Amino acid sequence: KTPGHVFFGTIDGGGDTVLVQTPPPAGFSEVARVLDERHASALSELFEKTNIAVKGSQVIARAEASLKRLSGARGTQRQLIEAVEGGIKRLRAALDGKDLRLGLSHGDFTPWNVYLKGQEFFVFDWELAAMRVPLWDIYNFILHSETLISGRDAKGIFAELKAERYSKLTGLYEERTGTGANDTFALLSLYLVEVLLHYIDIAARHKEAGLKRDTEGEKVTRNASMLLGLALDHIGNA
Repeated sequence: KTPGHVFFGTIDGGGDTVLVQTPPPAGFSEVARVLDERHASALSELFEKTNIAVKGSQVIARAEASLKRLSGARGTQRQLIEAVEGGIKRLRAALDGKDLRLGLSHGDFTPWNVYLKGQEFFVFDWELAAMRVPLWDIYNFILHSETLISGRDAKGIFAELKAERYSKLTGLYEERTGTGANDTFALLSLYLVEVLLHYIDIAARHKEAGLKRDTEGEKVTRNASMLLGLALDHIGNA
């Protein structure tokens, strides 16, 4: 179940584009704090119904274009940008000439955007939806919930990703979408590169607008950067 779009556009007198959505319907009050089989099934169905074939080089080119747009943030985000550059370089070598599939992804699939009512759930905030690699939303839920709710560090999250609870869910997703032949760690690395680019962009916008630091975002980026190094070390060993 998804929210209706009440309004999307620019409000008179302001330069910001605003998205207004309906709140969760009556009864959808419990936030989904833990990833489970319902999420994996729904996300895999969404990917299955929307996926298209692409070359790995196309996905890398998209990440490179995003990095180029953020080159001005190097002064304040040097370490993160260097981590992304290293990730793109390693992924370019791993994915060159390989076929990938992209499917519709929510883009902000996190515990606070998923509300429950029995066995149904309502997914909020779709403004970041785009075509992305398999498992993107699952990894996003895991990174944010394990960092901001469970308080795990990167090594702890990486261990959880390989343990039975999460590997069972990612396996169910891969089986349904037919993406099991992909290198799991390459997909994780692609996700981490893209989410780091997203947070670098947010930090640059906050600084430009004179807003306070996004301390929760900094926790996520710190774990994402370290996770990227761990995942890149395991590419080819899935």
